Amino acid sequence: MAYTPKTLGNLKQSLADRHEAGDLPTDSTTLSYWTRLLNRAKDYCADRLKLTKSASVTTVSGTATLADDFLADVALVTSGGETWTLISKENSVMAGPMTYWITGNQDTRFTLNTITGQDQTFSHYYIYRPEDMSADADECVIPDPEAVVARAYGMLRMAEFDPAEDADKSLGECDRRLDEIIYQRNLNDGPQNMTLQANA
Repeated sequence: MAYTPKTLGNLKQSLADRHEAGDLPTDSTTLSYWTRLLNRAKDYCADRLKLTKSASVTTVSGTATLADDFLADVALVTSGGETWTLISKENSVMAGPMTYWITGNQDTRFTLNTITGQDQTFSHYYIYRPEDMSADADECVIPDPEAVVARAYGMLRMAEFDPAEDADKSLGECDRRLDEIIYQRNLNDGPQNMTLQANA
């Protein structure tokens, strides 16, 4: 059976399993609070994992506005497969072919810049901040959603002055789960190494 991504509704139930012995709160104020905690936990996990995505970007007169979920640059690749070099804004006065720089901020949006005369469409790879979940059917983008639940539970317990004294344990569980995701990702994306067994 194919894997089904977990939703906000699933995360709320998992949080209830940890906190309320499986009984999901019914009042809207508590559910809204839990949703905010889960989204803050999702943001923490996304920041640790440095989630990446790509978008098509076309420069016009040397500039293009980047996606509103942009956090940090990863790579800029032409349709022909050439990877351009990111330079600092300060070095842009000496920019040459196949270089780009990024200006702006989170409030005014970021802009990709190239020297004039090089307009084209690129694939832009970047670290992004995922959208908040609001509806119960919204999917969680974190590969291990229990990392999100563990973080949210730890924050919830800390707000309650940690009556069960398990907040640190839960926050640590979140970090261990994220470390495992990063480790597995490095195995999948890193160089392939051959291991020889003794006496083989």
